[in-house]
Amino acid sequence: MELLFKIHGHNRWLVLASALLALGMLAYTWLAKKEWNRTTERAVLAYNILVSLQFLIGLSNIWFVGSLREWQNMRMTYEHVGIMFIALGVGHFSARWKTLPDTERAQKTLITIGASVALVILGVARLRGMGYWMGM
Repeated sequence: MELLFKIHGHNRWLVLASALLALGMLAYTWLAKKEWNRTTERAVLAYNILVSLQFLIGLSNIWFVGSLREWQNMRMTYEHVGIMFIALGVGHFSARWKTLPDTERAQKTLITIGASVALVILGVARLRGMGYWMGM
């Protein structure tokens, strides 16, 4: 069961890398007034898939391992889950903008993915502090 914690801990770097890639591509598409392309779409999709996977792994940690341990502070754990659930929803909200013109779609998707990333950082900081996120 400790493997779930390790996977959850290491997957955060994939989430961060995909977030940076998606945010960079969205900012470029919006600011340079470029056409929305398949690469940008896949970067946003990769971020949403990785956040969804991370959320499910985190729930598995609580479901399978959480009952075997004495959590020091369950309130913080449930706050973490709640914030991550909202981050997941905000990230997936970017699908709402599919019918908009390319630059407007990129701008609004950039805002939703940016808000999702901010919530992920807040959720991790709430649970473990920023030292945990930075790998210290």
